[in-house]
Amino acid sequence: MTEPTPGQGAAGPEQNVDPELLAGETPEVARSVSDGISAAAASPGTTAARGEQVRQARQSFSFDGETEMHDAVAGNKYQYTFYTAGGKSDLRAHELSAEFVARCRKTLVQPENPLPEPRTGDSPIEIYRGAAGSGRTALAVWSLAGPGAPRKIFRVDPREPLGSLSLAALPGPAGYLLEDPVSAPESTLTAFDLTRLAAELEKQKSRMIITVKAETTFTDSVINGYVREVGWPPDVHQVLEAHLDYLLGSPRLRTTILARADVTRFLASELPASGPLRKAAELARLMAAEAGRPDQLVATVSAQLRRADESEFVAWFDGLGDMNLHCFAISLAIFNGLPYEAVADAGQLLHRKFDVVGGTAVATKAIPAAVNPFGESRAGRLQKLRARVSGEVVDTTGGPLVAEVVTYADASFPPRVLHHVWREHDGVREGLLSWLQDLGGHRSLAVRIRAATAAGVLAAIAYDHIRAKVLDRWANSRQQNRRESAAIALAGPAESADQRLAAAVRNLAKEWTFGTPAQRATAARAYGRIGANSLETAMEELERLSADDAGRDVVDAVCQSLADLVAADAPGTTDRVLCLLARWSRSRNSGRREVAGYAFLLISADLVLSPAATGTGAAWPSLLWFVHNHDNHTTLVAQLWSDTLNSASISALALTVLDEWAVLAERDRTARRSLVVLLRSACRTERVPIRLRNQAAKWSASRSGHSAPRTAKELLAELTVERTSS
Repeated sequence: MTEPTPGQGAAGPEQNVDPELLAGETPEVARSVSDGISAAAASPGTTAARGEQVRQARQSFSFDGETEMHDAVAGNKYQYTFYTAGGKSDLRAHELSAEFVARCRKTLVQPENPLPEPRTGDSPIEIYRGAAGSGRTALAVWSLAGPGAPRKIFRVDPREPLGSLSLAALPGPAGYLLEDPVSAPESTLTAFDLTRLAAELEKQKSRMIITVKAETTFTDSVINGYVREVGWPPDVHQVLEAHLDYLLGSPRLRTTILARADVTRFLASELPASGPLRKAAELARLMAAEAGRPDQLVATVSAQLRRADESEFVAWFDGLGDMNLHCFAISLAIFNGLPYEAVADAGQLLHRKFDVVGGTAVATKAIPAAVNPFGESRAGRLQKLRARVSGEVVDTTGGPLVAEVVTYADASFPPRVLHHVWREHDGVREGLLSWLQDLGGHRSLAVRIRAATAAGVLAAIAYDHIRAKVLDRWANSRQQNRRESAAIALAGPAESADQRLAAAVRNLAKEWTFGTPAQRATAARAYGRIGANSLETAMEELERLSADDAGRDVVDAVCQSLADLVAADAPGTTDRVLCLLARWSRSRNSGRREVAGYAFLLISADLVLSPAATGTGAAWPSLLWFVHNHDNHTTLVAQLWSDTLNSASISALALTVLDEWAVLAERDRTARRSLVVLLRSACRTERVPIRLRNQAAKWSASRSGHSAPRTAKELLAELTVERTSS
């Protein structure tokens, strides 16, 4: 079939992504449909994995949750930081406003494990380690502004190299805050640096606090002596109340506002318990400003949140100012949650679509020589992009492995970046679409699915344009991967609330059914994606496409789409597909009989339920589990097994699939009994029981992975009883 990938029984992004694309329209190596079924039998789960990746890709573009507000718990949304040199030093820093410091000092809610006030004799330098959004910044300012502390507090530019950071030329005493240094502190900060800085701070009678992320680890025990764990943050609603009390000057007024039903509903959606503390502070500022108009408070604050967030988002993206960063940001929007290497490679491919000026698509194979590949570190890029890397287990062609997965810190960014680029940067469109078109034929399944889903998102904005530039070209391709991408791209728009868009997508799929062989194959795959919402139409079109002259690609596509529909597990779908296949298997049309056999065997081979899904402690073939729980369908599935086992052309393939069923059933007594009853019911011709007995004998004698002696014994006993009674 399309791409039976060993080790992909569960969904997940592929780790080892080859960035090179199949540049031309060379058709892929042809192979029979039966080869794909054999591969699926040996390594089931491809259909389910593909469906899960499609679901994850669509979810990435449909985020509907909170958005990040600001980097500090206290402060104005529109407060911009300009780093300037102070005194004779080259150190870039700026003084925090007195209002900001006072607000941090008076509104701080201590974390679950409070940090004590500094005492005489404590080290003048500390490292606060905690999760993003846990209030590290406010806690640091609170500590630096404590009783007896220096009057001035400076925020140090996080881009300052830690190894050469010096405070000696600055006038003291002062407090210094260094938030999340760009250069990775675990590798660039040494005990020598800290000792040197501590000596300078003592001489100035100053203090410094460095904040680092929770995942930062230091191997040097001396450095660990400076670390203080922030721990679990306080309750986000307590932070909101503290800020409201400070801004309103009246706990009673705060209680009155928060008791309103509309405010309660608003906060439930905008400020979940897991939300960042900085959002609580920002909400308090906006709510306090509208306290005099309580009836309009929710509507006004909601509108201000949206406007402020959008303005800040646009300023962030357009302010990246570097084509490499812009290309990576777009790549991350589409491939959010995939391994870092996949995102970076795709970003470089996008860069190659533009000339040095940026905006004209060119056919170059290399990034312009002027670009320095050793320019900026990954940590610096990720900070500017507001992204993070984490180690996660992903499925690869070699099995589950740990990979560095990169994501935007704000889950709303993927759709927003794509929409913003398309609507506001006209010069990018040609290169962007050419890039997506290329990625639709990428060797990585995960990359293809994300590119196709992105094309679907853009189709909802500019349907005719995306259809002409991308969808039709994919649909006309001789490459199966590209045709699959066209089908995936239609899934999102087909479910749009815009009925005109959904109708246009259905009309396009219908149009392809009358087109070239490649278009017919694409249409067949499309009905596997859009058919769940219009099952009767999908069944009718797939039946029409499965005629005698369908061709290998169309037959393959019809089989995969039927497997997709069953895997989606919508109510009544499995019943409908099985009834359709049973009717096709007895059709006078030889093409439909062939498709029925292949589709049934693909579904039987590739769809397997995990032990967790069955609750029995053992994996089951999905169709066997279905029959086990729906006795009235035993006859239907038995007929399909009988027809395939009795066939002169595909009986060997049917026995290959049955081998895998026997191995799975071997592990569970209930599964063995269900399989034996089903196969006994399939003995509707003289040829079928003979083939079953011969195969059962192989299960008993096999020393390979197809050993299933208990299943063989029970089946042979059942067939012996059946023969004796007849």
